[in-house]
Amino acid sequence: METGDRLLEIFDPDPARAEDKIRDLFFRLVKFFAWRHCPMPEDLAQETLRRGFGRIQKDVEIYTADPAPFFFGIARNVLKEEWKGHTGEAPLGIEDLLASLGTVDFQETEARICLDQCLQHLPPDEREMLSRYISEDPVELARELRLSPGNLRVKAHRATRKLTKWVQRATMAARVK
Repeated sequence: METGDRLLEIFDPDPARAEDKIRDLFFRLVKFFAWRHCPMPEDLAQETLRRGFGRIQKDVEIYTADPAPFFFGIARNVLKEEWKGHTGEAPLGIEDLLASLGTVDFQETEARICLDQCLQHLPPDEREMLSRYISEDPVELARELRLSPGNLRVKAHRATRKLTKWVQRATMAARVK
């Protein structure tokens, strides 16, 4: 049996269904990385699949019927490496937050003013948590705030969602004028 056939057979004996399952796994991995605010989640998902298939080619056995948990274990390691790789970099700034909110069609100065005004609507503790969540290691921040990483992620997501709504309202109002 060829290596490619063996890799497909791990997902399903039917090659077409196996390809569909691999594609589905890829999109689930992309969501996994995107939810954790990783830059370029598609690249990280591809790296996860590359590492997983590489390990399988070296005769690592998967003992479950569904290989997804095996790949998500690798994804967690890739995520840790990604977070460690960003600890020495400068913290993310307003431009990064604007990009994550999707306000790229705004003039830079107007966007900064708009975002700053919208950030002032957040309670101070929520504003600080969000800025630290963007610029620091979320796992360490969760420990410091005595939250689970999942709970911190939900709080950051909710704050970002509020901020996004306010920025969108402000941009719509600016366009109408």
